[in-house]
Amino acid sequence: MSAHPARPTLYLTVGLPGAGKTTAALEIAAREGILRLTPDEWMAPLFHHHDPDGRRSILEGRMIDVARQVLLSGSGAILDFGCWSPEGRWAIRAIAEACGARFQMIVADIDEGERRRRAHLRWLAAPETTFQISEAEHDSYRDAIRLPTLEERRARELPPAPSGFRDWGEWAARHWPTLPSIRTSA
Repeated sequence: MSAHPARPTLYLTVGLPGAGKTTAALEIAAREGILRLTPDEWMAPLFHHHDPDGRRSILEGRMIDVARQVLLSGSGAILDFGCWSPEGRWAIRAIAEACGARFQMIVADIDEGERRRRAHLRWLAAPETTFQISEAEHDSYRDAIRLPTLEERRARELPPAPSGFRDWGEWAARHWPTLPSIRTSA
Protein backbone atom coordinates (compact mmCIF):
# COMPACT_ATOMS: atom_id res chain seq x y z
CA MET A 1 0.00 0.00 0.00
CA SER A 2 1.32 3.42 -0.93
CA ALA A 3 1.52 6.33 1.48
CA HIS A 4 -1.28 8.84 1.14
CA PRO A 5 -0.23 11.85 -0.94
CA ALA A 6 -0.50 15.37 0.44
CA ARG A 7 -3.61 15.78 -1.73
CA PRO A 8 -5.78 12.71 -2.16
CA THR A 9 -7.16 11.77 -5.56
CA LEU A 10 -10.72 10.98 -6.55
CA TYR A 11 -10.73 8.68 -9.56
CA LEU A 12 -13.84 8.29 -11.70
CA THR A 13 -14.34 5.56 -14.27
CA VAL A 14 -16.31 6.49 -17.38
CA GLY A 15 -17.71 4.06 -19.92
CA LEU A 16 -20.31 1.46 -20.76
CA PRO A 17 -20.73 -2.01 -19.22
CA GLY A 18 -18.00 -4.37 -20.38
CA ALA A 19 -15.58 -1.63 -21.45
CA GLY A 20 -13.09 -2.34 -18.64
CA LYS A 21 -14.06 0.19 -15.96
CA THR A 22 -14.16 -2.26 -13.08
CA THR A 23 -10.91 -3.95 -14.12
CA ALA A 24 -9.20 -0.54 -14.13
CA ALA A 25 -10.86 0.44 -10.83
CA LEU A 26 -9.71 -2.78 -9.14
CA GLU A 27 -6.14 -2.19 -10.33
CA ILE A 28 -6.10 1.42 -9.14
CA ALA A 29 -7.66 0.57 -5.76
CA ALA A 30 -5.09 -2.18 -5.16
CA ARG A 31 -2.14 -0.07 -6.33
CA GLU A 32 -3.16 3.03 -4.35
CA GLY A 33 -4.66 1.27 -1.33
CA ILE A 34 -7.89 3.26 -1.67
CA LEU A 35 -11.61 2.68 -1.36
CA ARG A 36 -13.47 1.53 -4.49
CA LEU A 37 -17.21 2.19 -4.74
CA THR A 38 -19.11 0.29 -7.45
CA PRO A 39 -22.94 0.62 -7.62
CA ASP A 40 -23.56 -2.65 -9.50
CA GLU A 41 -21.95 -4.64 -6.70
CA TRP A 42 -24.59 -3.21 -4.37
CA MET A 43 -27.55 -3.02 -6.75
CA ALA A 44 -27.33 -6.67 -7.82
CA PRO A 45 -27.51 -8.29 -4.36
CA LEU A 46 -29.92 -5.72 -2.90
CA PHE A 47 -32.40 -5.26 -5.75
CA HIS A 48 -31.54 -7.82 -8.49
CA HIS A 49 -31.82 -5.00 -11.01
CA HIS A 50 -29.54 -2.20 -12.22
CA ASP A 51 -32.00 0.62 -11.45
CA PRO A 52 -35.23 -0.43 -9.72
CA ASP A 53 -37.53 2.57 -9.39
CA GLY A 54 -34.66 5.07 -9.71
CA ARG A 55 -32.74 3.68 -6.74
CA ARG A 56 -29.41 3.80 -8.56
CA SER A 57 -29.18 7.59 -8.22
CA ILE A 58 -30.02 7.23 -4.52
CA LEU A 59 -27.19 4.73 -4.03
CA GLU A 60 -24.74 6.74 -6.15
CA GLY A 61 -25.47 9.84 -4.05
CA ARG A 62 -24.57 7.97 -0.88
CA MET A 63 -21.41 6.62 -2.52
CA ILE A 64 -20.34 10.08 -3.65
CA ASP A 65 -20.84 11.35 -0.11
CA VAL A 66 -18.79 8.46 1.30
CA ALA A 67 -16.04 9.25 -1.22
CA ARG A 68 -16.22 12.93 -0.19
CA GLN A 69 -15.76 11.96 3.48
CA VAL A 70 -12.83 9.70 2.57
CA LEU A 71 -11.20 12.56 0.64
CA LEU A 72 -11.66 14.90 3.60
CA SER A 73 -9.93 12.31 5.81
CA GLY A 74 -6.88 12.52 3.54
CA SER A 75 -7.28 9.27 1.60
CA GLY A 76 -8.26 8.69 -2.00
CA ALA A 77 -11.23 6.86 -3.50
CA ILE A 78 -12.43 5.56 -6.82
CA LEU A 79 -16.00 5.85 -8.07
CA ASP A 80 -16.53 2.99 -10.52
CA PHE A 81 -19.71 4.50 -11.96
CA GLY A 82 -19.78 4.82 -15.73
CA CYS A 83 -20.87 8.45 -15.45
CA TRP A 84 -22.39 8.89 -18.91
CA SER A 85 -22.98 12.67 -18.89
CA PRO A 86 -20.52 15.56 -18.80
CA GLU A 87 -22.69 17.26 -16.17
CA GLY A 88 -22.24 14.32 -13.78
CA ARG A 89 -18.50 14.30 -14.38
CA TRP A 90 -18.20 18.08 -13.84
CA ALA A 91 -20.21 17.79 -10.61
CA ILE A 92 -18.05 14.96 -9.26
CA ARG A 93 -14.90 16.86 -10.20
CA ALA A 94 -16.25 19.97 -8.43
CA ILE A 95 -16.92 17.95 -5.27
CA ALA A 96 -13.39 16.50 -5.35
CA GLU A 97 -11.88 19.95 -5.80
CA ALA A 98 -14.06 21.38 -3.00
CA CYS A 99 -12.42 18.76 -0.75
CA GLY A 100 -8.96 19.89 -1.84
CA ALA A 101 -8.45 16.66 -3.80
CA ARG A 102 -7.18 15.97 -7.27
CA PHE A 103 -9.58 14.48 -9.84
CA GLN A 104 -8.68 11.90 -12.45
CA MET A 105 -11.00 10.38 -15.05
CA ILE A 106 -10.37 6.88 -16.35
CA VAL A 107 -12.17 6.50 -19.68
CA ALA A 108 -12.87 2.96 -20.90
CA ASP A 109 -13.88 2.88 -24.55
CA ILE A 110 -13.34 -0.22 -26.66
CA ASP A 111 -14.72 -1.85 -29.80
CA GLU A 112 -18.51 -2.21 -29.46
CA GLY A 113 -18.60 -5.93 -30.32
CA GLU A 114 -15.85 -6.70 -27.82
CA ARG A 115 -17.59 -4.60 -25.14
CA ARG A 116 -20.84 -6.53 -25.58
CA ARG A 117 -18.97 -9.83 -25.51
CA ARG A 118 -17.21 -8.89 -22.26
CA ALA A 119 -20.46 -7.74 -20.64
CA HIS A 120 -22.05 -11.09 -21.52
CA LEU A 121 -19.06 -13.08 -20.23
CA ARG A 122 -19.10 -11.12 -16.97
CA TRP A 123 -22.79 -11.94 -16.56
CA LEU A 124 -22.04 -15.64 -17.06
CA ALA A 125 -19.01 -15.64 -14.72
CA ALA A 126 -20.27 -13.40 -11.89
CA PRO A 127 -24.02 -12.68 -12.13
CA GLU A 128 -24.04 -11.47 -8.53
CA THR A 129 -21.97 -8.43 -9.54
CA THR A 130 -23.72 -7.38 -12.73
CA PHE A 131 -26.87 -7.66 -14.83
CA GLN A 132 -27.88 -9.42 -17.98
CA ILE A 133 -28.11 -6.86 -20.78
CA SER A 134 -30.29 -7.31 -23.85
CA GLU A 135 -29.17 -6.18 -27.31
CA ALA A 136 -31.81 -3.43 -27.17
CA GLU A 137 -30.42 -2.22 -23.82
CA HIS A 138 -26.88 -2.26 -25.23
CA ASP A 139 -28.14 -0.15 -28.14
CA SER A 140 -29.86 2.34 -25.84
CA TYR A 141 -26.78 2.59 -23.59
CA ARG A 142 -24.53 3.24 -26.60
CA ASP A 143 -26.93 5.98 -27.77
CA ALA A 144 -27.19 7.55 -24.30
CA ILE A 145 -23.55 7.87 -23.28
CA ARG A 146 -21.65 11.07 -23.99
CA LEU A 147 -18.01 10.16 -23.61
CA PRO A 148 -15.67 12.95 -22.53
CA THR A 149 -14.41 15.16 -25.31
CA LEU A 150 -10.75 16.08 -25.54
CA GLU A 151 -11.74 19.56 -24.34
CA GLU A 152 -13.44 18.10 -21.23
CA ARG A 153 -10.45 15.87 -20.46
CA ARG A 154 -7.98 18.75 -20.74
CA ALA A 155 -10.03 21.45 -19.00
CA ARG A 156 -8.09 23.21 -16.27
CA GLU A 157 -11.16 24.94 -14.87
CA LEU A 158 -14.73 23.88 -14.34
CA PRO A 159 -17.38 25.41 -16.55
CA PRO A 160 -20.24 27.26 -14.86
CA ALA A 161 -22.99 25.07 -13.44
CA PRO A 162 -26.08 24.67 -15.63
CA SER A 163 -28.58 27.51 -15.63
CA GLY A 164 -30.75 27.59 -12.53
CA PHE A 165 -28.09 26.14 -10.21
CA ARG A 166 -25.87 28.15 -7.85
CA ASP A 167 -22.96 25.75 -8.41
CA TRP A 168 -22.10 22.15 -9.29
CA GLY A 169 -22.76 21.02 -5.71
CA GLU A 170 -26.38 22.17 -5.97
CA TRP A 171 -26.71 20.42 -9.36
CA ALA A 172 -25.26 17.23 -7.83
CA ALA A 173 -27.69 17.31 -4.88
CA ARG A 174 -30.60 17.52 -7.33
CA HIS A 175 -29.24 14.73 -9.57
CA TRP A 176 -28.29 12.40 -6.69
CA PRO A 177 -31.08 13.04 -4.13
CA THR A 178 -29.27 11.47 -1.16
CA LEU A 179 -26.19 13.63 -1.62
CA PRO A 180 -26.16 16.64 0.69
CA SER A 181 -25.77 20.00 -1.01
CA ILE A 182 -22.07 20.74 -1.04
CA ARG A 183 -20.83 24.25 -1.73
CA THR A 184 -18.43 23.89 -4.67
CA SER A 185 -17.72 27.56 -5.41
CA ALA A 186 -16.75 30.60 -3.40
